[in-house]
Amino acid sequence: MKYTNIIFIVLATVILTIGVKNNNAYAQSKPESSTVWYIGTNPVAIPLGFSIKDEVKRFLPIATGNEYGANVVGGFFFRPNQNIEGRLSLSNIHQVAFVGQFHLGTNYYFHKGKINNSKMGWYIGGFAKYWDFYNRQTDIHFHNISPYIGAGYTFSAKRFLVDLRINQTLAVYSWSSLAHTKGNAAWMFSPWPEFIPVIPTISLTISYKHKKSKAMNKHIFFDNLTASVGAMVAGKKKFFANSIQSPTFEEQVAAVELEFPKIAGEGVYEVRARTKAGDLDPAFCVAQWKGPDFPTIIYNHGNNERPFEFKKSAKNTFYNIFINTKDTIEANLIVVRAPFHNSSLKQYQDTMVDLSNFTAMIATSVKLNEELVKEIRKNSAAPVIISGISLGGWVTNIHRAIYNTSTAYAPLMAGTYLGELFIKSKYRKMASDIALHNPQEIRRVLNFDDLFTRQDTQNLFPLLSKYDQFIEYDIQKESYNGYPLKTIECGHVTGAINSSELRNHILSVLRSIDK
Repeated sequence: MKYTNIIFIVLATVILTIGVKNNNAYAQSKPESSTVWYIGTNPVAIPLGFSIKDEVKRFLPIATGNEYGANVVGGFFFRPNQNIEGRLSLSNIHQVAFVGQFHLGTNYYFHKGKINNSKMGWYIGGFAKYWDFYNRQTDIHFHNISPYIGAGYTFSAKRFLVDLRINQTLAVYSWSSLAHTKGNAAWMFSPWPEFIPVIPTISLTISYKHKKSKAMNKHIFFDNLTASVGAMVAGKKKFFANSIQSPTFEEQVAAVELEFPKIAGEGVYEVRARTKAGDLDPAFCVAQWKGPDFPTIIYNHGNNERPFEFKKSAKNTFYNIFINTKDTIEANLIVVRAPFHNSSLKQYQDTMVDLSNFTAMIATSVKLNEELVKEIRKNSAAPVIISGISLGGWVTNIHRAIYNTSTAYAPLMAGTYLGELFIKSKYRKMASDIALHNPQEIRRVLNFDDLFTRQDTQNLFPLLSKYDQFIEYDIQKESYNGYPLKTIECGHVTGAINSSELRNHILSVLRSIDK
């Protein structure tokens, strides 16, 4: 068939993009307040993995959707009436042959309401299937990709889904591991076209259904993924794995002594700090200096950033907010580098196993911010804004709690309940067992809400992310009662890369105080 290969590619592409098109349209509407995922199996296919009569093994696949042996089915409803589903089966089909196959596609349900405990109803779907027929005796693999369509009915009974569907294969593209052979595509509506030209198959799937009341949107997903990967990378070097003994922030800040350099225009300035945790290495960069008549923004970076690397590939929120923009920032720009952020991730993890190093790191940044404010005030009466994201947001709030010498404060994705980050939020995966088993001590050292409430100046302009799984909105918003709180529709990860929102917020604060 002259055009079979082209037609096959078009068919497979259409089937695999059904869900994408519908999901893009749905993304413009309001997300549901609940999500459903399910995991199950095709029980009729399981016997095909055992020794049974050849006649049964030959014809039973028609009743199993051509799935063989051990199998698992999993799916996720990304819309109230549409899911994405994957199916995996692995089995010996006789003494010399093994078949592994994977299906991926989407089903569209005709009902428009929410998924509930009643019947779910009729649907249609489109899938693509890959399977490998492996002959162990000859060591030859026969690979196949096939698009197919389906229709079925799903019953929902409390925690379980029972799905019965009919499937119709449309075409197949096959190739093998044999040398000097090439792949080919053809229409295929039946496994025995010479006898019966069209044979649909049926399949039964029984699944366990899990419903969550909180939407697993992309913001939550990326936060959860980040915490899981971070915990895996940290291994035994999780936060405070060696010790949870530490002075409070107030005690740490009071003990910091800085050797502050003379500022002579734009550039990087290294600072030496003596602290209760030993000598540390903070620094700051005057990235833009327009003059003493302009306001100044002092920015504090997030965890494990590289604030002096001004390039797109760097992990640097300061660069993304203030430098990598077409907007002209009519302000002096200074970024503070926290201690332990001039080395590798491994070295950083080595230091964070002691809580006292963590609090000294923040306290040193707080003291350096204060020295910068004093230095600016010597020659300028223009406003000063201290801002920072995540780790830098805690620095911002602690500076206000202890000094409150800046004109305004714009903490981004931070609050005053820092201890909750390590013992309640999804970020607790990054905390050591000793920290998790001693929540009261972690709260005593890291939460500073009592200190923060001593200040009541109306110079606070915080920003939080609604879906943040680390700096949890419902917990941290209590820090800002009585102050104008900006809320963005992001998580922690997606909020940190939403440079335009962060920039707009800081610039709105600048405009409000520069009137």
